[in-house]
Amino acid sequence: MKLEVTFWDVGQGDCSVIRLPDGRLILLDVGPRDSPLIDWLAQRPQEKIYAVVLTHNDDDHAGCFATLLEQFHSRIEHQFLLQDRPDQDSVMKRIVQTAARAKHQYGIKSYRLEATPERPQYIYSSELSVPVGIYAVHPDMIASMENQTSRRPRPNTVSAIICMMVAGKVSVIWPGDCAVSSIVESCEGLVPLMLVGPHHGAPVDRKSKDYPSHFDRLSADAVFISVGSQNSYGHPVPDYVVKHAKKGRTVCCTQLHHCDKARVSARNSVLHNHLALGVLPPRKSNAVTCRGPIVFSWDDADEDFVEDRFQAEHHRLVRESVQKPLCISPS
Repeated sequence: MKLEVTFWDVGQGDCSVIRLPDGRLILLDVGPRDSPLIDWLAQRPQEKIYAVVLTHNDDDHAGCFATLLEQFHSRIEHQFLLQDRPDQDSVMKRIVQTAARAKHQYGIKSYRLEATPERPQYIYSSELSVPVGIYAVHPDMIASMENQTSRRPRPNTVSAIICMMVAGKVSVIWPGDCAVSSIVESCEGLVPLMLVGPHHGAPVDRKSKDYPSHFDRLSADAVFISVGSQNSYGHPVPDYVVKHAKKGRTVCCTQLHHCDKARVSARNSVLHNHLALGVLPPRKSNAVTCRGPIVFSWDDADEDFVEDRFQAEHHRLVRESVQKPLCISPS
């Protein structure tokens, strides 16, 4: 058996699917309310879900959480959640009510994402086949409590940071909507194969005076940015993409936004590979794919990871056909 991670293009939202060596799935964030994840699971009734993990409770990470639990509760073993805002907040109430119903009515085991300074909180660990560990390194209890009691709570500050270690190497970091400063503090010295985001390529602390020094301490071989073509936030921040490219990192945005306005207007995708990689595309008709989803896999006979077959083709298409690609550093 092999380990496989799909970084999914669900539009302006986050969703990754980890297929464990035993075949069960971990859903790490589930995307917005119209996430294609729901239809995808409905088409695959045999899929068993080891855990649903939410790094953040905003709609772009957790929008279809209630639908997911209502339709597929018999297939879900665990749920890992965090409190990123006060009890009385309407979003928090909705998440808690959904999770409580899943626990009491359906028997889904429930855990709070909360690391400690001494050790991470493990979501999954196995030495069978491909050795893999998935764990949270942020937030800790005090950070969560301070945010809940603050006059101006900031959910992004306590967004969960999830790491995946494969064969003794940190391979992926999912920082949700965390600040770059929090990623550096929690993951100092780690160089993952893939860093997801954070915050759709628009770090929440990008205007702070310490941001440049924190960014310089950020490490990754590649960066995956889940973004919608027609998002109203200006995500990703062009400077964030350019800075990574200048450091020689591969930057993959799921959809076009800044790099080729003519393509976006004409709805002319660069690469449309969802079905070929076994996932469904976003439901929104205005989605203009750039890289779309990406799949990484590790075989039990080989500890090195394998990228899906579209990576080289995407690089070629971006260089040849995208008007002003931010992800390519000038030579």
